[in-house]
Amino acid sequence: MDTGCCGMAGTFGYEAEHYDVSMKVGELKLFPALAPPVLRTASRSPNSNVDAAIQKNTLNSNLGRAGEGLVASSGAACRMQIQQGTGVKAIHPIVLIANLVNEAANHDER
Repeated sequence: MDTGCCGMAGTFGYEAEHYDVSMKVGELKLFPALAPPVLRTASRSPNSNVDAAIQKNTLNSNLGRAGEGLVASSGAACRMQIQQGTGVKAIHPIVLIANLVNEAANHDER
């Protein structure tokens, strides 16, 4: 799949000296595919408007949703990087499957 990388690379992105590189890797392909333009172009400094934009963004209200799709990632660091870089809260694929099974079971009961 040509989806890109979140840029976190395990603990690499947690280190202050790698933060900018880590975010730039995420911004190459993955973040633009998930985030609306206001978040892609916003500054990522701690005092920026990114947090305010994320709070206003409807993506935040839909766990694991970006636009019409679901966002899933098996890596904990990747999920954190996706949320920090785009405002989308990605979910683990197993959680996604469990949710789909529960939805199907609830639908069948109706």
